Amino acid sequence: DQLGSLIQSITKPRYEEDCVDRLNYRITSYIILLAAFTIIAKSFKLSTSELAILILKEYGGDPIQCWLPAELASKSGWEQYARDYCFVENTYFVKLDEALPKSDAKIKERRELTYYQWVPFLLLFQALMFTVPHIFWRMLNWTSGIHTRAVISMASDARQSDYNGKEMKQTVNAIVTHLHQSLRLRPLIRHISHSNPLIAFSRTFCSSYLSSIYLTTKLLFIMNGITQFWLLSIYLGSTGLQQLLSLSDKHSWQNSGFFPRVTLCDFQVRGIGNSHQHTIQCVLMANMLNEKIFIALWWWIVALILLTIGNFIYWIFVIASEKSKLQFVRGLLQLGKHEKKLDEYNLDSFVKYLGGDGIFILRLMIQNAGDIVTSIITEQLFEMHFTLLSKPYVDNRYCDSYSPFCKTPQNSNYFDSYIDTDSTPTTPVINVDQLSKPDEQYSQLEAITAASKTAV
Repeated sequence: DQLGSLIQSITKPRYEEDCVDRLNYRITSYIILLAAFTIIAKSFKLSTSELAILILKEYGGDPIQCWLPAELASKSGWEQYARDYCFVENTYFVKLDEALPKSDAKIKERRELTYYQWVPFLLLFQALMFTVPHIFWRMLNWTSGIHTRAVISMASDARQSDYNGKEMKQTVNAIVTHLHQSLRLRPLIRHISHSNPLIAFSRTFCSSYLSSIYLTTKLLFIMNGITQFWLLSIYLGSTGLQQLLSLSDKHSWQNSGFFPRVTLCDFQVRGIGNSHQHTIQCVLMANMLNEKIFIALWWWIVALILLTIGNFIYWIFVIASEKSKLQFVRGLLQLGKHEKKLDEYNLDSFVKYLGGDGIFILRLMIQNAGDIVTSIITEQLFEMHFTLLSKPYVDNRYCDSYSPFCKTPQNSNYFDSYIDTDSTPTTPVINVDQLSKPDEQYSQLEAITAASKTAV
């Protein structure tokens, strides 16, 4: 049951990003956590799962075993003491065909192995760092006014419904209403006071605010991968690619000293009137496992960096390219078998209405919910956009003085300026806090908000 719950939590879909992001913050972090807990289970003889038991049987024994001279081996307790002391105080590596350094402390210090006790903690830190860009994205994506996760998760759930059923229509209507209101409110940012620097910043990037945050998240994933690769090399004492690749040779540790199986340890035994220093030979059995983990992790991070860089370039292109936006939206509308003639003027008007963030949400939606549901939502947004342009008046029961969906004396100039993008609004500054929404639309937004809070 516990293993099934773990697998279910790992494979449970999330709806805020694409597959490359999930590969970074989720799959990679789980792989590293599994490696860390495997080493911890081996080091402290913990076998909390069948996997840990299997690994313990495969590699067996304690993380370190030391050979003692006869005078110490015959005494009870000295073997455990030597093993614990050498594990805590580090060991050093000397080639089997090389003479032992007599009393040169600098040589021993230079060859000292200081990493094997801290491998699990390094891996735990790496797993945590892979989640930081995702946390950054989750903390900021909702500030755009679009509940990204709730919208895409609802669209994904709708994929399992009957496309002509009532539940499907209600879900699509709620999503379309939320996206439409978020996109229609975007021009109001131009009317907000310049006194707030955060609002001034969002005003500058209002049409691509969400996509800019997403590109920043991609960049953080790349920086995290490069930083971890660099830290991994520093941690292992590697000087470059050639030394790390040499680990693939099973006998390389005897010459290179990377993840050595056999090391030396010095410790003193205090006697009556004097003390004796002993140099003993130890076997670091944990290094067999550490070596395999770090070889795999190194190659994984390299592949992940290259994949994320390619994905980052792709998102820059689709977000910045006007031609790509037009082709993408045209494809969705044609997939939905839209009956309205898709002339260049209508298509260009709709793309401008969606803006960078609207098209970005549709791209995430098509990756997580499929092209059919996304095309249905796009088609309804298209219809709603041109319906309001051709018939801007709605029932006055749902209007107040500053509603952006109703043309009233207080907002007539603003409403006209939104329809005619070439005109300049002459109304006083509009306070966005005074805007209200129709009751029916507000209830649908409540459903979106509730879904965003319950999504995991």
